[in-house]
Amino acid sequence: MYDQVEDEWEIPHTKEEKSPMEETTTPVTYVQSLQLEFAVSPRGKFIQAQALYYGIKALCKVEGVMREESNISDMVYLLDTVYPGYEGIFDHIERDIRH
Repeated sequence: MYDQVEDEWEIPHTKEEKSPMEETTTPVTYVQSLQLEFAVSPRGKFIQAQALYYGIKALCKVEGVMREESNISDMVYLLDTVYPGYEGIFDHIERDIRH
């Protein structure tokens, strides 16, 4: 299944996976496959949505020429489209913490 084993722990470093956008195969490291597996898990999605939520809040506090409006807009778009419903969860958590 994996084509290389290179370290003392015998963790395979690469495997061949089909790229979803192409008909060619792309070498993917074993660690990258674990990272992707975590990213698409419920916990990974929650953490990514939370990072966007708090990143948006922090960027919105910046004033003047240093405020990155396009980044804020893109992050809001991602939160709304890739992680719909999470913003309400985080708003609810913040209300509970503050009251």
